[in-house]
Amino acid sequence: MRHFLHPLFILLCLPLFLWQCDDDSVGVQNPDPSGKRVLILNEGTFNNGNASLSIYSPDSQEVVRDVFRNRNGRPLGDVFQSMRFARQKGFLVINNSGKIEVVDSATLESVGVIRDLPSPRYLQPTGDGRGYVSNFTQADSSELSIVSLNGLQKTGSIRTGGWTGNMTRAAGRIWVPEVKAGWLLAVDPATDAVTDTVKLRVEVQQVVRDAEDQLWALGNGGIDDSVVPALY
Repeated sequence: MRHFLHPLFILLCLPLFLWQCDDDSVGVQNPDPSGKRVLILNEGTFNNGNASLSIYSPDSQEVVRDVFRNRNGRPLGDVFQSMRFARQKGFLVINNSGKIEVVDSATLESVGVIRDLPSPRYLQPTGDGRGYVSNFTQADSSELSIVSLNGLQKTGSIRTGGWTGNMTRAAGRIWVPEVKAGWLLAVDPATDAVTDTVKLRVEVQQVVRDAEDQLWALGNGGIDDSVVPALY
C-alpha cells in the first residue's frame, strides 16, 4: 500500500529537523559515509512506552527504525518530546518518563541518563556547561529544571508560574514562554533569576531568535476558541 504525506503534515514536522546553533551546540556527526541523515522523533503513545528514534537517509531514501533500542538494548521510554545537540552529545527529552536520555552525537550510543525531571519538554543550553529544561506541570508545582551537560544530572530548579515551552538564548539571557500564564520570561543564567517579563497571550509555546537577534514567539491559541493565535 502506498502512503502519501499531506503538505500540512510536512510543514508541522519541519521543526523536528531544524535546530539553532549556539556556543554550546554542535552539528550531528554521521558515521554514514554519505554524510547525510535525518533524525525522526517518534513520540509514541502516551503511557505505552513506545517512543523511538528513526534515521532517514536522503541518498538511499531508506529508514532505519528504533535506532536507540538497537544501539543500546533497551526501549527509549514514554513520549519522545524533543532532541537537542550540545557538547558532542545528543539529549533526547522523554516527557512522560521524566528523564533525558543522553547519547554520543556520532554513534547514538548511550552515555548517561538525566533523571528526576517533573515532565520535561525542551532543553536549552545556557552557555556555561549547564542547561535549562522546560516542564509540563501545574502552576502550583512548576519549575524550570537546571541540569549539568557534563555531569548529566539535575542540579537545581527555578520556580515558574506554570507549564513552560521551547526556549532560546539571546542577549545573554534565556527566554522562556510560560504557556498557560501568558508570559515570556527573561532568565539570567549567571544568577538563575528572572530579570524581566513580557506579557503575551496565553498558549505561546515556541520562541526563537532570528539572524538579526530579534525574538519571535508563536501562540497557537490552544483548545479554547476564545484565544486567538498570534505571532509576536
